[in-house]
Amino acid sequence: KTMSLNRLNAGHAWPDRSAGFAALGATLALLGVLVTQWPAAWLASAVQHFSGGRVLLLESRGTLWQGSAHLALSAGGGSSPSAWAQRLHWQVSLTGLNALQIQWSTPGQSQAPWVWKAQWQPSGLTFSLGDVDWQLPTTWLSGWGAPWNTVQPEGVLQIQSRQWTWRQTPQQWRADGQITLSLLGLSTRLSSLRPLGDYQLVLHGGESPRLALDTLSGPLRLSGEGHWQQGRIQFLGQAWAQEPSDEIVLSNLLSVLGVRNGPRAILKVG
Repeated sequence: KTMSLNRLNAGHAWPDRSAGFAALGATLALLGVLVTQWPAAWLASAVQHFSGGRVLLLESRGTLWQGSAHLALSAGGGSSPSAWAQRLHWQVSLTGLNALQIQWSTPGQSQAPWVWKAQWQPSGLTFSLGDVDWQLPTTWLSGWGAPWNTVQPEGVLQIQSRQWTWRQTPQQWRADGQITLSLLGLSTRLSSLRPLGDYQLVLHGGESPRLALDTLSGPLRLSGEGHWQQGRIQFLGQAWAQEPSDEIVLSNLLSVLGVRNGPRAILKVG
């Protein structure tokens, strides 16, 4: 009788266990569907949150893993954003159990996709940017508020990355490589001198990444140096007219760029 009861109990246990496995499988399948179909709006909300409302993904379409949106800049606080007319497309993929890749592209343009990679290891996080050479309209910067919305720059904004890698461990973090931002053929409504010139801001990697601003050409001269440390940027530079005869024409612009110190304007961040 004891053996019969055991067999009977075992017979009742198997259907319950099967039902449990079925429920678990259905739950995992549902979670899989939810994860793969996460809407692009979730990514847009995350970008807005972590950027403090200064970078936005407008009119997002698709999913978290593959979608598109208009990339916009904003001064935050409900200010009107300035959107890039070209739709930015992204594709997110897992390249390993501990690695993630995001590919940004602008279909219909000659610009090659920009690939970002992140890898988690016991020693820390490694984040790298693929080499890229992109061009964007300089008017896009007006969305970031003062002084850009006052200057209303015109020209071409060029962004280049070269072997940029950022590594973080529990003890320290370090960046290597170079990122270059160039303003080419810069003009503004605040000056009748057109163009004002070509300028370049370079971020050099290292234990304390260094910033360098230089003038490539033009009657308006810009220069400065700074560094990026613990997530904060400190920068000090100057702006001035190359020729004394241009100082009056550039006076309004210089006053907007920074605090005047004689013929020069002091550029300061942090």
